[in-house]
Amino acid sequence: MKISDKNGKSAIWAVILLALGFAAWHFVVQPSRLSAMEKETSTSLAVLRNALGKYYSQKGLYPESLDTLIPLYISKIPMAHPHPLGASNKVQLVSAETGLDYGGGWAFDTNTESQTYGRVFVNAKGADSKGKSWISY
Repeated sequence: MKISDKNGKSAIWAVILLALGFAAWHFVVQPSRLSAMEKETSTSLAVLRNALGKYYSQKGLYPESLDTLIPLYISKIPMAHPHPLGASNKVQLVSAETGLDYGGGWAFDTNTESQTYGRVFVNAKGADSKGKSWISY
């Protein structure tokens, strides 16, 4: 009886430890990881917008693509990390905020007639972990 009792206790402890591990991942590690990715996305967006501002102040218009900013204004297109799409530095050229495909990465409005001309967006639907819409970044 002691052998089966010992195995039963081991199984219970294994289940408890597994549940604790899952809870730690779900409530501690994952939110922390998401927060870091969201902060990186926000910082990258600020870098892109700053580079666009410098370009505009020197040229009087926005570039036809974000690649034009390389290497004088930025060294490379930074990554966006909109959860759950994952990291991407691809850029979709749009003619208005409504033209986004929400496929991840960035969207850049190149339409001189658009109200959002020259603006970079996080190209993702949904919201970050705090409920802030990706498109509002």
